[in-house]
Amino acid sequence: MTTINFTIPDEKIQRVIHAMKGIYPIPTTTDEGNETNDFTDSEWAKEAVRRFVVNTVKRYENKVAKAIEIEADDEVIQWT
Repeated sequence: MTTINFTIPDEKIQRVIHAMKGIYPIPTTTDEGNETNDFTDSEWAKEAVRRFVVNTVKRYENKVAKAIEIEADDEVIQWT
C-alpha cells in the first residue's frame, strides 16, 4: 500500500480546515433534538480530502465507461 502525506504549515492549517468545512460541511447526527458533529474539525478535514479523492476516481471511471462505444451484436438473438 502506498502512503501519501501532505504537510501543511501550522500557520495555514486553520485556513485549510475552514475551507474544507465551508465546501463540505461536517456531517451531524441528531439525537433527541441535540445535533452533534460526527467528526472533529481536524478529522473532518482529512475525511473530506479522502472522500474527494474517492469521488474523483469514481467520476473519472464513469466518464471513461461512458466513452466506450459498444457495437450492436446482430447475433445476440437469432430467429428459429
